[in-house]
Amino acid sequence: RLGEANVLRGLGELERLLGRHDQAREAFAEARALFRAVENRLGEANVLSGLGELERMLDRHDQAREAYAEARTLFRAVENRLGEANVLRGLGELERLLGRHDQAREAFAEARALFRAVENRLGEANVLSGLGELERMLDRHDQAREAYAEARALFRAVENRLGEANVLRGLGELERKLGRHDQAREAFAEARALFRAVEDRLGEANVLRGLGDLERMLGRHDQAREAFTEALTLFRAVEDRLGKANVLRGLGDLERMLGRHDQARKNYYQAAHVYETLGMEDRGRSALKSAEALDSQE
Repeated sequence: RLGEANVLRGLGELERLLGRHDQAREAFAEARALFRAVENRLGEANVLSGLGELERMLDRHDQAREAYAEARTLFRAVENRLGEANVLRGLGELERLLGRHDQAREAFAEARALFRAVENRLGEANVLSGLGELERMLDRHDQAREAYAEARALFRAVENRLGEANVLRGLGELERKLGRHDQAREAFAEARALFRAVEDRLGEANVLRGLGDLERMLGRHDQAREAFTEALTLFRAVEDRLGKANVLRGLGDLERMLGRHDQARKNYYQAAHVYETLGMEDRGRSALKSAEALDSQE
């Protein structure tokens, strides 16, 4: 049963990465039941940590916090500081998404201390990457750039190109926000190259979405549509419905700017439908409002 539990946990992680959320949740539930049956608290803690990541991705905030809390309790019980550090990092990401900035910074600080204690540079780099995202959201541009720089140095030290790619994507978003368009495009280009090198189509799709937003802001409509279209193809290929919905929303905004209301409306409705199937009612309503606003203009 322990072997079967470990397989199911791995399957859950795979399905989560592929954006197959229902299948991931089912695999995690089965794995947790088996770990409990053999009284393996560490295995159960790891499952709960993965479940927390899944629920956070789906904006199911209460469920994510509950899973993280249970996982942290179990990791502490078996004195696994690395597991607890990973949970705290996930909790920091959750609090950041909810705009609970002080709580996010506190969770990141605790996570970083634990990663340092166990001499895990990769974990520390991931925390710094999340901290960079937090500071970018708060318009603390210098602090964000500093966190990104530290994270990138650590990712390079452990030869983790995927982590470096994610940092570069965040840096691209920062430079775009600051109106430093050439620097943003350069960071996105470097990030895309690294994502391709490690064959991470989901990461590449997210970069292309950011690039599409950049080109749209600059009025480079053909380039924006090209980037969004490539991103949509990749999100579909990896079956990431959330990414697909976000790109459709971006395409809707682009077509609206160009006065192509029928196409914009179509994109908004498609995005709303996907959001609703994912249980993201707020995002779905927002996309529908954008479509309805076009209706009221005609």
